[in-house]
Amino acid sequence: MTDVLQIIGEKLGRCVEFKRSQFRGMGIRLANGSWIGVLGLVHKKEVDFSGSIMAINDERVRTFDYSTTIFMDDRILVHKWPGIQPTIDGLFKPFTPETGRHQQVPSSRLPAYSWNPTGNSVRVMTCLWLLMSLVINTVYRSNLMSMLILPKVQLPFDSLEELIQSGIKTFVPLQSIMYNAMMAAPVGAPLNRLRAQALFHYDTQKATRDILDGKCAGFVGQASFRYVMHKVFKMTGKCPDIYMASEIFFGGNPCSMAFPKGSPLLRKINPMLTRLKEHGILSFMYNTAIAHSIHCSKLQVGNTSRALELRDFYGVFLIYIAGEFWVMSESYASHEWVLFRVILMRVKDEMYFK
Repeated sequence: MTDVLQIIGEKLGRCVEFKRSQFRGMGIRLANGSWIGVLGLVHKKEVDFSGSIMAINDERVRTFDYSTTIFMDDRILVHKWPGIQPTIDGLFKPFTPETGRHQQVPSSRLPAYSWNPTGNSVRVMTCLWLLMSLVINTVYRSNLMSMLILPKVQLPFDSLEELIQSGIKTFVPLQSIMYNAMMAAPVGAPLNRLRAQALFHYDTQKATRDILDGKCAGFVGQASFRYVMHKVFKMTGKCPDIYMASEIFFGGNPCSMAFPKGSPLLRKINPMLTRLKEHGILSFMYNTAIAHSIHCSKLQVGNTSRALELRDFYGVFLIYIAGEFWVMSESYASHEWVLFRVILMRVKDEMYFK
């Protein structure tokens, strides 16, 4: 955004001076009607307009004038990536149910016999059948092993209802679109029930740290989220372990720069912004400013790679143990059956001689 402001300053023939607000955030309206934050500087006319791009809502529109829309932003729900876990249900994953119905598993109860095929055609068909059995068996065992050690991810929530059921604390910026919707929601509605676990404040830096540390979830702008990903990747060389819920909230929010009511600069700056947007310069500058976030473009994917651990092979061990138990139970049942037959024969012999 700094480059855009420098372009505007050059076109207006004026030097650009930046002023930082002591209050962190774009600004909120206090009970006495005054504003704090970036909007407080604009409201007091300590600056000519906001150098930051912010979302537009009804309360802000009543107090400030806004430039032409620079981009559209979505409200998204984010939380720390829960990590990957081993799975032991991979036994049913190598083949689909339809494929599994066509597989024939040999039974240990079938009697053993030898077969010597005669004739070249029969031998060829026998070799093809054995080769096909070997391929199917090898493919199944390979897929079975890979599926048993394939890690899985259990997301805490992926929708608003699941968030409410999880009870996870959720950051909601004060006087934001989400905040106003929650305050206006009727009793019993999902947004109304979310108020019990919501954290209302405007310290966005603290909220960002808490989300990255997994202390809470948060409703944030997608553009801000991408910028955080860019900064984290730039500093650490890897994507942050956070994911985005699939449900989008209040999509397509216009974002612009704020001006004091009746500012004469608005009529001069709007045509500049329109030309920059139509020529793709704004998009180019925005994508350049968050260039590192392209490595985390899927948003909901965290760090999914780690070394295999012993617990990743629990599924394999379970199959081995089940096989050993089956053999032992079969052997025990056979032994008990033979013993029962011997006892029964002795009883019959004793009854016969009597």
